[in-house]
Amino acid sequence: MECDFVFLDPDNGLETKGFSSGAGSGGKSVSLAEVSALHQPGRTLLVYHHQTRFKGGHPAELLYWSERLRGLGCDRVDA
Repeated sequence: MECDFVFLDPDNGLETKGFSSGAGSGGKSVSLAEVSALHQPGRTLLVYHHQTRFKGGHPAELLYWSERLRGLGCDRVDA
């Protein structure tokens, strides 16, 4: 199925430290592997991410995730 827009709304957002898709809480987050599989040229991904207690606060968390997503090939990351 082809589409140009995908919205992901996991309960907790992007995978957390120690994430395991097989764990009981695995379905509450979206893995970077899943984001990578859905990423395609010309497709917009909108991913909900619940702010955490990331060291350095919100600005540091935004920088961390934008770098990780760019590492997957997402050339534009907005928050």
